[in-house]
Amino acid sequence: MKQHGRLLRGICIIAIGLALIVTQGAFVPPHRSGSSSPAGRCQEQLAARSSASVSPESSNTSTPGLVAGAATLLLTLSLFAQRRTSSKPHAQSLVRVACQARGSKAPLVVIAGPPAAGKGTQCERIKEKFGYVHISTGDILRANVKEGTELGKKANEYMTAGKLVPSELIVDLVKDRLAQPDVAEKGCLLDGFPRAPDQAKAMVDANIAVDKFILIEVPDDTLVERGCGRRLDPETGDIYHLKFKPPPAEIVDRLVHRSDDQETAIRERLGIYHEQVNCILPFFSDAVCKIDGLPKPEEVTSSVFAALEASETPDFESQVVDEEAMLAASNFAIKPADLVQLCKDVLRRGAGTTKDGEADLADDFEFCAPVVGPIGKDAYLEALGTFKIQDAFPDVNNNYHFFRVDPFEPDRVWFQTRKTATNTGKFLGKPSTGKALTFPPEAYSIRFNPDGKVKEFTVGYPMDRRIGNTGGLGGAFGFFYGVGRPIPIPECRPYKPSWQFRMLRFISKVSKRFQGARVQKASQA
Repeated sequence: MKQHGRLLRGICIIAIGLALIVTQGAFVPPHRSGSSSPAGRCQEQLAARSSASVSPESSNTSTPGLVAGAATLLLTLSLFAQRRTSSKPHAQSLVRVACQARGSKAPLVVIAGPPAAGKGTQCERIKEKFGYVHISTGDILRANVKEGTELGKKANEYMTAGKLVPSELIVDLVKDRLAQPDVAEKGCLLDGFPRAPDQAKAMVDANIAVDKFILIEVPDDTLVERGCGRRLDPETGDIYHLKFKPPPAEIVDRLVHRSDDQETAIRERLGIYHEQVNCILPFFSDAVCKIDGLPKPEEVTSSVFAALEASETPDFESQVVDEEAMLAASNFAIKPADLVQLCKDVLRRGAGTTKDGEADLADDFEFCAPVVGPIGKDAYLEALGTFKIQDAFPDVNNNYHFFRVDPFEPDRVWFQTRKTATNTGKFLGKPSTGKALTFPPEAYSIRFNPDGKVKEFTVGYPMDRRIGNTGGLGGAFGFFYGVGRPIPIPECRPYKPSWQFRMLRFISKVSKRFQGARVQKASQA
């Protein structure tokens, strides 16, 4: 039944693809899709240029769009049929991975906007979504003064004298806060700083790199309306708005219209804000993301999230991590050089054997290969005792090389093999073949717990299946195939393209023929 189902599905897809190609139907025509995304618009422009370069009169059909539609339908149906799912990366990962790639700390995001722009609401939602530590200069000042830190004492001298705290001191306070472990781990949302150009310059001079500068923009007239309508309840401290958050009728008479919420005062503050922010932005021009704050808060939030999740393509140097620095900062109990030696010792004894009566494997050990596993400790040891490669291939040489500790997982040692072996003994009851095997380069790894026990062993991941004579297979499957006794299941045999992939190649080939025919016809016209 399964074979009939696969055959029927393949016939349906082929029929659909051929029907679309033959009829030249307008399936997902790029020039009509009206895509609002940059990628969609780019595809539309490329398709339009391709169509125009072939034949100006051919605006009713689109071969590239046709093929894209057929391919999309193919992938959608095949993925749906197999019920495959993919996990979504955490929203903060795009920004954070970029920071990790260049060896820097977690993301530093600045959020700014005029009074009553809704910045507080967006800060709460950003914290909830991305997990950043929310920091304001007011909180930093109060915390340092309360704790009596050296910087706090200096700041308190200016505050008690009624003077503004100098920008240099504010930057020192901010820099000290950014160095705390929670910020280094989670990233930071810096709210209300820098407020002035000299503070922005001081940040740059102090090498405080900003990853994203979120600027919420709202027209002044809208901000005046928002501000003038606010009323304070002096008994509860609650803030109401006559239009957007009307107060209960019974407390209206006691509400206060503060002087700060008068139109003249609001416009004066807005004038100062615009003057300052226009001088601040040039310091962070590469990181500024302007957000329209006029729509509903939910729509503004979507725009903010999109800006924070946007991935930029860094240059090559910024994509090369500082491995030495990352390993030096590791707090894993075993140092890299000792971990590599421990890995070699485990391999020398044979992973799973004992030394001085102690097992190499941790209780939570897992074995994992490209197809097999993960399997636990007991199942692994049982398999190890029955599958004796050394008896069938006495001269097997793993040719271990390139041992190194993973800077992202400092408890893992990676290494490679270029295995060779000759079948001169019985292999699972079968007589020897005398065949000499050369395996492709394979990637292996061993992970350790702080006590030096093996908690994970990954084996047999081919790095170039073109090399050797085992059909591109590593691990045990390579031995079976190499001696001419492959296991009769697809996963244990050399790679073979799936019917979905073959169908995509077929559609691409037909598409190129149609495009070539159209170009030739246009050149002859």
